[in-house]
Order: sequence, then C-alpha cells, then structure tokens
Amino acid sequence: MEPTIDVKGKFKELYATCDEMKASVEGYFIEANLNPSAIGRAILWFRNPQNKLIIQVDRICTEVLRLNEEHGYSEDQKTFVFRGTHNILNSFAEIYSLIYEGSPLSKLSDKLKEVTNVISQAVTPAEEVELVTLEPINTSGLISDTHFGLDQTYESDGSGNIDYSHVNSDSAFAFVADGAGHNRSDVKVAQTPIFEQFCLSYPKRLSDTGLGSLEEAREFVEKQIKNLGRRINQTSYTDRHGLEKDLSDRDPAISFVQVVEFDEQKYLLTAQLADCMLLVRHADGKIETLYKTGENYNAGLGRAISSETYYYPTVEVHKIEPGTEVFGFSDGIGEFLTLDELNSVIEENTDRGHLLHELKDLIMKKGIEFDEANGLMEAGKYEKREKRMEKWDERPVNGEKTLKYWVLEDAQFHDDISSFSFKVN
Repeated sequence: MEPTIDVKGKFKELYATCDEMKASVEGYFIEANLNPSAIGRAILWFRNPQNKLIIQVDRICTEVLRLNEEHGYSEDQKTFVFRGTHNILNSFAEIYSLIYEGSPLSKLSDKLKEVTNVISQAVTPAEEVELVTLEPINTSGLISDTHFGLDQTYESDGSGNIDYSHVNSDSAFAFVADGAGHNRSDVKVAQTPIFEQFCLSYPKRLSDTGLGSLEEAREFVEKQIKNLGRRINQTSYTDRHGLEKDLSDRDPAISFVQVVEFDEQKYLLTAQLADCMLLVRHADGKIETLYKTGENYNAGLGRAISSETYYYPTVEVHKIEPGTEVFGFSDGIGEFLTLDELNSVIEENTDRGHLLHELKDLIMKKGIEFDEANGLMEAGKYEKREKRMEKWDERPVNGEKTLKYWVLEDAQFHDDISSFSFKVN
C-alpha cells in the first residue's frame, strides 16, 4: 500500500524554509560566537543542484513504496534502504543540534525535525527488518596522543592556507590534504567546507555501517574518499579575478589513514594521492614512509580524467602493533626535508603539539644556511632559484624527485605546511 505521508512535499517545504532563513544565518552565528559556516553550508548543500538531493528524495519515495508492498524488498535490501536514508537524517541532526531554542533560526530547526519524523515513519526501522548481527570491526578507542595543525613557511596571515588536517580520536581516522598552490583564499572558501562536512559525516557513516570483515572496512574507506573526490570534482568557485573555475583544477593531494582492529589484530587502512605522505614509526622501531608512486602519482583527489571520471585512491592495508605512531605531512614538509632530518626532529621533539613549528624552523634555517654557503644572502629570488636547481640531486622524504630549499617570497620554494600525529593504543 502507498504511504500516507508526502515525503517529497515535506522536502519542498524544507527547501522553502532554507531560502527564507538564509539571510538570517550570518547574523545568528556572529551573535552566538559560533562557526558561521555550519548552517550556511548546510543550506547551500540542500539547494545545490549538483548534490542532487531531490533525486535522493525521489529514490526514498520509490523505496518506501516498494518496502510497503507485500512482496517488496528482501531483508538485506530493507536494511540497505534504512541505512542510506538515515545517513541523511544524521546530517539533519548535526545541523539542528547547533541551533538553540528561541534563536532566529528555530524555524529551520523545527522544519528539519519535522522532516526527520516524516521519513522515520515512512521507512521501516532497523529493528523491524531483522538486521543480521555481525561481530563488527572495532574502530573506537584505538588511538591517543592526537595532534594536528596548520602553519605557513612564509609571511602571511594564514587566510589563504589551503592545506587541511584533521584527527578524530573517537573514530580513529586522520588525514592531511593540500590543494594545488598556496596563499589562495578564493580556493580555501570553496575547499575547506567540503573537508569540514566530510569530517562530520564520515564518523557517522562509519558507526552506522556494520563492517564484518577487513575487506568490508577497506571498501568502506575507499568509497567514502571516492565520494569526497566527487564533491571536489563537482564543485566550482569564483577565483580572485572574478572568474568561475572548477575546484578539480586545484585537486588536493591527500594522505588518509583509518585504524581498525579485527580478530585482535590492528591495521592501518591508508589512501594516498599526489605529494602528501605518511610516516609510520612502528612499535618495533621500524620506520616506514607511505606516499603515492607510479603512474599519475601527482594527480590529486577529484582531478578529472574525463567528463565522467576522476582520480581517487586505492586503499591499502598494513598490519601494525600497539605503540605504533603515525604522522601525516603535506608537501610543505615532505619536499623540504630528508628522512633522516625528519626523524631527527621527531626524536628530539618532546611535545607533538609543537612539532610542526620545529619542522618549520628547520626548513627556514636550512634555506638561510644554503644562501650563506653559496653567497646568496643579498641575491634576488631568481638567482637563488637558479642555484637551488643545480642542487636538485637529493631525495626528499615524500618520494619527490628533488629536495627543495626554502626561499622567502618565491612560490616555487616555500609552501603551506600541515600535519597530524597519533599513537595506536
């Protein structure tokens, strides 16, 4: 039988509320001293035709009809529909949890809750479809001593740093990403909200998905990063000259890691694209560097291959033991230091929260020493650049062909820097 609730109609009401409330968003968040991007980003997400949310709503309506038929979906299919639908509801919950009662945006909060109730009634709850119980892969409580940070190796206020780093200790994942170029506030305003939304949605999807094998976990991570790449591939931005550009032209390098435990064995699930890198210091003292190699090693996440396809990484599996420490670095670190130099700083560091600044100091010190040794202290940047190119015979830690030496105000020889670190419990 057909459900009596008009799901699509309720979504249209939500769209209208978003349009109505859009003008109130910025003032509300300034008053509440909160991040102004959260609700504003959500409204743009609802209304952006590239996200095809209305197509998802059409699908939900179709699935609801079939679920209510006497000989509709199998139990597994019902479970799939339930999980997919509630991913959307989880996103709604994240949004209305930020809106305090009686605020200027309470109408949006009420409408989100109303739509949530409508869908919850229309889609068969999990307990009614007799979910198969699996012994899930453990992803919680696996990491500690987490740090992440952003900085610059040149003089700027940071508004154009298009690196991004993140660690989630509860869900045991971390990543560092680096968009092409630096000091690009026009790119940052388009790219950063995509990463922020991913950091909110990924742990919810992870907790809602019953991963029963290591391969299921690997496929899950790969799918989520592929979806992140799709967002980047389908997003446009207005550059500093007022021209509309594809964000995929600034495709970010990325190093991603998820820690999981299965059958009492801990693993790293890693994904690499372009020139970000991971440094794994194993509990037994072994040191391992992980970065993208081979064909198209410099292609970033979401870069178009054709009109319908784009680059995304293959997820690899690595066995580890408790006590392993994992670091992620953007190329602002990886291209300017050798493995011995990087390990030396890490060995001497006593506070991981200060590690990025110590690496930055070393990179700048090496650049000054290079100029002193080559009589370049009073030289212009092009003369300094030419001399550095003569020295491109050393191998940096991220696997690039040449080691760089820092130069102030030369875009080829300075960069944004970012990092993360954590220890496996």
